[in-house]
Amino acid sequence: MQRGFTLIEMVTVLAIITVITGITLVNQSTFNRSIILTDTSYTVALSIRETQSLGLSSKGFQGVSNAGYGIDFSVGDLTSYRQFADASKGLPTPGWCPTGVPNTVEAKPGNCLYDGPVRELVRKFDFNQGFTIGNFCAYTHPNGVLTKVGCSDSSNNALTALDIVFERPNVQTVITAVSESSYQSADTACIQISAPGGKASRYVEINQLGEVFVTQTCT
Repeated sequence: MQRGFTLIEMVTVLAIITVITGITLVNQSTFNRSIILTDTSYTVALSIRETQSLGLSSKGFQGVSNAGYGIDFSVGDLTSYRQFADASKGLPTPGWCPTGVPNTVEAKPGNCLYDGPVRELVRKFDFNQGFTIGNFCAYTHPNGVLTKVGCSDSSNNALTALDIVFERPNVQTVITAVSESSYQSADTACIQISAPGGKASRYVEINQLGEVFVTQTCT
């Protein structure tokens, strides 16, 4: 005589299948989010590399020659970032911004700062699928000791913007940390890319030598 499943056995099997399916879907979702987060971070790094190439080639912009090119991150918009041509002197020029010799072919038109979309915007990069800039920080290394200049999420010297500029023939990347009251030079910048809900992050790091990395942690 053949014996079928009892109701309790069937319910137990269905419960086990439901649990296993749920675990699989959660793990798959986490894996997919991690892949997209990594891909988004490398996209940011690639756009910085593209900007570096434009800056070192001194590509003309709206009739302005010999301009540097930069990337701007701002607390005013954490769902995007901007590529700009350093073509105007709308804000004070920090002392560490190379200006070249006046009235020569190497004279620079800009100020190593982003002066807004009307004057300098080349391209705006928008994040999608809920990804954002979670934070951005600037650092210096006096005497080899890591020192934080400021971060956008800090209560102490909170940054409002971070500008990274490349220009020929300057061999060093110009990194400027912008706060409400000052502009400060830095030799390393770190941008946190956050997944939706802030559940995971990757970091894009740029140093004064022009090297760009995607990392698991900030400097």
